[in-house]
Amino acid sequence: MQCASSALAKNVPIQIVKDVAATWHFHNVRATSKDVSTDISGRITGPNISSGHIDVIAQGPDGNLIARTTSKPAVLTYRSKRKGGALFAAHLKQILPAGTIIKVAFHQDDLGCQHQNKAQ
Repeated sequence: MQCASSALAKNVPIQIVKDVAATWHFHNVRATSKDVSTDISGRITGPNISSGHIDVIAQGPDGNLIARTTSKPAVLTYRSKRKGGALFAAHLKQILPAGTIIKVAFHQDDLGCQHQNKAQ
């Protein structure tokens, strides 16, 4: 008998999407599946990250969007800089199927115009 969880993603590849001129960096980004959800967490460093947000999307092997969410990084303090950056966490309310790729991108909040989702 085949286990039902074999069709679920165990080690989901994570792709960081960023502009060449970006001054921020992600560290220790990981995805953890438990029960009926997937959590994505890590650290981010760089200037003005408290005035931005993180987009997280999950794409199937065929490129179709499976899930999307956003996260606000914690305030980057002197102490958190020394520990490796501000923490962030995102929650997807489903277990991701095998072959899924998670894309993570940071965007400065610009109140004057609407941002484009670069994680796509």
